[in-house]
Parts: sequence; structure tokens; C-alpha cells
Amino acid sequence: MSLLRFTKKRMAKEGEKVLRSAIANAEGKSETIDVDDLYVSEAYANDGPRAGRIRPAPMGRAHPYQRRTCHIVVKVAEKRESAPAS
Repeated sequence: MSLLRFTKKRMAKEGEKVLRSAIANAEGKSETIDVDDLYVSEAYANDGPRAGRIRPAPMGRAHPYQRRTCHIVVKVAEKRESAPAS
């Protein structure tokens, strides 16, 4: 969480929101989950839907372009206690 907070990338703010949401969802699912034992098991971004737009061009023309979006996925898991070695 602190890495995302102090990173100067544009995506870091949105990534922190998604991570906070994943943590809150894990807390809501089970009362026994300790937030300090959670870690990010998967994190990736996929292409989302594209919206067609038109940008003005000289001499009364128009140039089409695609406004792209993405789906950000963050999965959290709980650290498991390992059994003592014999």
C-alpha cells in the first residue's frame, strides 16, 4: 500500500483504490481474516471497452480515434501458518 501511495505514476492512485477495495471485500467476506496477514496474490490490467471519438482537424475535417479503458484486477490472499518442521 505504501509503494502505491508514494509512486509518482498516474495509475498508482487508481491502483491504491482497487487494493483498498479488495481488502475491504476480504474483510466483509470473513470476520476472522486479519488484514495484516493479507498479501497481493495477483495484480494485472486487461483491455476494457473502447469508445469511438472524433477529434477536430484542419479545414473542417475530423479524425477518428479510440478512447481506451482498462480493467484493473487485484486479488489478495491470506498468509498461511506453516507447520513446524520435524
